[in-house]
Amino acid sequence: MLGGLQKIGKALMLPIAVLPAAGLLNRLGADDVFNVPFIHSGGAALFTFLSLLFAIGISIGLSKDNSGAAGLNGAIVFFILNFGVIGVNSSINMGVFAGFIAGLTAPILYNYMYDKKNLWKPRIFRWQTCSHYY
Repeated sequence: MLGGLQKIGKALMLPIAVLPAAGLLNRLGADDVFNVPFIHSGGAALFTFLSLLFAIGISIGLSKDNSGAAGLNGAIVFFILNFGVIGVNSSINMGVFAGFIAGLTAPILYNYMYDKKNLWKPRIFRWQTCSHYY
């Protein structure tokens, strides 16, 4: 159990490591410091899409090979979850919690599918490449 919690903690370090840079961009681009709207908007964008950042970062951290495809999978699960909840009730705002849920469920799908070659090939043609499907 402790190993699983340690793996989740390692996965959380990836999106959390971006937060200091986002805070610096947000503050240094403010009107009373350097007054650079481009930098301020960049930092604000990272805070605005923090839930998507968590979904991508956690799914990369929990995948078996730390692949970017797992991050894409996390983003897709986040969008499906977020817009599905909005479709049910438009007043629900899941926020960063949706990113946590998507980041924890997407690697389960990715880790199951990443080493399955020719998974969607018709059964009659599977004998050509893989014999462990039978």
